Amino acid sequence: MKNSDAERLFNDNIALAYFARNRYGWMFRGFREISPEDVTQICLLALWNAALHFDGSRGCLFSTFAVSHMRGEMKKALRSAMREARFCAVSIDAYAPGEREDGSGECNRYDIPSPEDVGIAAAAVSDLNAFIFTLPERTRRVLACREAGMRQAEIGRALGISQVHVSRILRQAAQAFRSTDPEGENL
Repeated sequence: MKNSDAERLFNDNIALAYFARNRYGWMFRGFREISPEDVTQICLLALWNAALHFDGSRGCLFSTFAVSHMRGEMKKALRSAMREARFCAVSIDAYAPGEREDGSGECNRYDIPSPEDVGIAAAAVSDLNAFIFTLPERTRRVLACREAGMRQAEIGRALGISQVHVSRILRQAAQAFRSTDPEGENL
């Protein structure tokens, strides 16, 4: 679609972004990091992207296409916020004030790890790399795609397998790794 046509579609349907924000914005309650203005921006960017990629010959209304596109982008932002919240929770738990073993005061997530901690982490990475090379080629490809941030459906399309099979491969790899590490400390 030409930029002029996309711009016309965007300008004619800008109210859809506010509709989608009001309709689906409830998903972001509880995430202080994402303000209502951020949700509006997500919707506006998704509307522009929908205007660029809309193909009227497919028999779909632009409003239907755009709202589903905006909803998908909001879900993607929500998943990202949830990942960050999980990471922050782990960081906060790991570096809670007064939790230093040596009793030398408060620590925070910007503290430099001790050489012993670095050695333990390096050993864990080495064990993980050794384990990964024992896996079949397809499993290694799935793990590499997952590490690159691809979703299961995207991995399935890229490798020519179903999303369900990707999920099964990931689960089996995790179970195999847990069986090599009985405490499950590294996973």
